[in-house]
Amino acid sequence: MKFIALITVLFILPAHPVIARNHIKVQEELSKSEQSYKIATRAYRAGDYATALMYLRPLAEQNHKKAQGTLGWMYEAGKGVQRDYIMAFVWYDVAVANGHKKAHRNRNSAESKLDEDELKKAQALSKRCLEEPANCPKYSN
Repeated sequence: MKFIALITVLFILPAHPVIARNHIKVQEELSKSEQSYKIATRAYRAGDYATALMYLRPLAEQNHKKAQGTLGWMYEAGKGVQRDYIMAFVWYDVAVANGHKKAHRNRNSAESKLDEDELKKAQALSKRCLEEPANCPKYSN
């Protein structure tokens, strides 16, 4: 029994640094995306919408739910982008699908500004963007 325990320890112990390195790498990647999001939100609050958009769009395309929700807000408010309620709905819907709780209320707000045909278009675009966020169009037209 002691022999089996010794062999188990000998095999697991060398793997520990590999596990630790992978964990650190994941944490660094998370912190990079969160750092980018903080830069984007600071720029947005300062009225530098071009910089905010430059950071938010790539994050949103990488399924960063907060960036998706903020991007939806930018489209709904027309800040840094042409006002586009369809794209606002799309990004809110994608954010909701990724677990962003506040985006649900915002999606409903954007939806209320769409007619039936626009809503169908928004839902189709949302489905497309959920499948491949990197290929989500910049505008609905």
